[in-house]
Amino acid sequence: MMMEKKENKTLAQQAMDSALFFLKFRNHSVADMQERLKRKKFSENLVCQTINRLCEMGLLNDEKLARELTEKCYGAGYGKIKIQNTLCQKGIPRQMIDRVLLTFYSDGHDEFHHARETLEKRVKKFEGLDKKTLYMRLGRYLTRQGFSEDVVEEILEKYRVPFDF
Repeated sequence: MMMEKKENKTLAQQAMDSALFFLKFRNHSVADMQERLKRKKFSENLVCQTINRLCEMGLLNDEKLARELTEKCYGAGYGKIKIQNTLCQKGIPRQMIDRVLLTFYSDGHDEFHHARETLEKRVKKFEGLDKKTLYMRLGRYLTRQGFSEDVVEEILEKYRVPFDF
């Protein structure tokens, strides 16, 4: 009897159930959800209907997802470049990424200060290294974390001596 109910579900219900299942684990971008539903072999029209319904319900919201991921990445010590790349990988539109980051960094978040804090957490791991090796490794670390070349150079130049071991 349970099996009959499952078979009687319309394709629209199946698409919505699949989307809700995906959302059960984490938030998704519109682009990511479209890709996931297409992989499930739902038609383009059905995918669009499902996405529109999820947006109307407030369950898909790229801007909210972008803000949440920006906060999370910033808290993990990522710089602006790595945050941008992470949001792009999640399928957030480029214009939205630019808008969210502009708002985020104009609301009191300073990339230079953030890079400095990130560096101070890391510098203790390199005790005993000569200065040249230390600065090379710290510079590469900040670059991998997604800080711009200008910020990395300014940090390393401005704070040549103040690291206490």
